[in-house]
Amino acid sequence: SFAVEKGEILGLVGETGAGKSLTATAIMGLLKPPARVMAGTARFDGESLLDMAEGKLNALRGRRMALVVQSPKTSLAPLARVGAQIARVIRAHGEADASRAEARALELMAAVGIPDPPRRARAWPHELSGGMAQRVLIAMALANDPDLLIADEPTTGLDVTVQAQILDLLRRAVAERGLGAMIITHDLGVVAQYCDRVCVMFAGSIVEQGTVERVLTAPVHPYTQALLAASPERARGPALPAGPPPDLYDLPPGCVYARRCARADAMCEAAPVERDFAALHRVRCHHAEKVAHG
Repeated sequence: SFAVEKGEILGLVGETGAGKSLTATAIMGLLKPPARVMAGTARFDGESLLDMAEGKLNALRGRRMALVVQSPKTSLAPLARVGAQIARVIRAHGEADASRAEARALELMAAVGIPDPPRRARAWPHELSGGMAQRVLIAMALANDPDLLIADEPTTGLDVTVQAQILDLLRRAVAERGLGAMIITHDLGVVAQYCDRVCVMFAGSIVEQGTVERVLTAPVHPYTQALLAASPERARGPALPAGPPPDLYDLPPGCVYARRCARADAMCEAAPVERDFAALHRVRCHHAEKVAHG
């Protein structure tokens, strides 16, 4: 379980296959069949998203909740000019006047740092660089002033300078608009620099969560410790234990991390429950106290 509050950025971090993107699409009600939510709850401003009628959910998506997906250049419609695509999002949620929607699209393009918006608005998606395409997607996401913005690997495939520009843009949007944001990433450096809180996910479970300062400076789950040890910026220990993640269709009994964990023992045959370890710091591990003390 986790929550995203207004005015903060939550980082969701973990290796490929952990379930990060699946979590985002489940929240947005965008799972593709045969995938479906079997249990649990997802609430937005107190209302259940999982029980919500499709029409009402459609009204929320793109207006109060927005998703910036991976692969920006392939996520834009190839046969529509980018300005028209932004204007379409605006008109889909209440702005009936085409000229006002087009003017608003130009304002958004300028706000996300796209130079010469009138000219860029007439461009086709294939004419944009990866960084420009990502800015267009962010402009679309911000078009209707959402309360929640989910960015799924927003800097994948971009060079380092452009990555920083995109993340600075997202942070500025949170600060200026007071929205809540969730950034899905593999990069602990991004979490350290841009996020307020972090959830560490492994095999479909959040194994540790808390403030960025607590989790990244004093991790108490072996997986979080291993991720930090494997980080090029902070390499200070053994390599991340190798091996594929557990099969999410056939999870092993007990702790999902036990097969990789050097601390695993008979206690780990029972699945650990998430618990408070300290203020603003939760963990799912039987041995958190031992991990904390080395």
